[in-house]
Amino acid sequence: MIKFHIWTSWNYEKVENWLEEMALKGYKLIEISGAGVIFHFEKNNPEKLRYCMEYKLNMKKEYEQLLIDDNWDIKYAGPGWFALSKKYENKRPELYSNYDLIISRMKNMKLFLIASIIFFAFSIILEFKFYSSSIFFKIILSVYLI
Repeated sequence: MIKFHIWTSWNYEKVENWLEEMALKGYKLIEISGAGVIFHFEKNNPEKLRYCMEYKLNMKKEYEQLLIDDNWDIKYAGPGWFALSKKYENKRPELYSNYDLIISRMKNMKLFLIASIIFFAFSIILEFKFYSSSIFFKIILSVYLI
């Protein structure tokens, strides 16, 4: 089964919870494509899986091995993003166990957000310059200013 699900980096907990609900319904995540918005599932037995969306621009082999040794399954989810999952029974596992690691994660995400804002601002400026020179934009603008 393929599901289209849009999510934002500042609201990553929502996609984590959605993936966990899908696992409880018996749908196991197989792959993520389409820049992180197309989720491929296979029908399976319902199970408790903890999902974490992790942003690492360059995931080092040592860090990847640490995750694997701790039984996290890693799936690529888009530029710099990874979906990590781990099976559990009682206590829901956390990816980070201390505040220093959480702060480090937030700093990484802050850099991603700043780069995204700069990219979108630049895109809007270019769009405005393109449309402001067109006759269509001038007509629309004159209608709204009257």
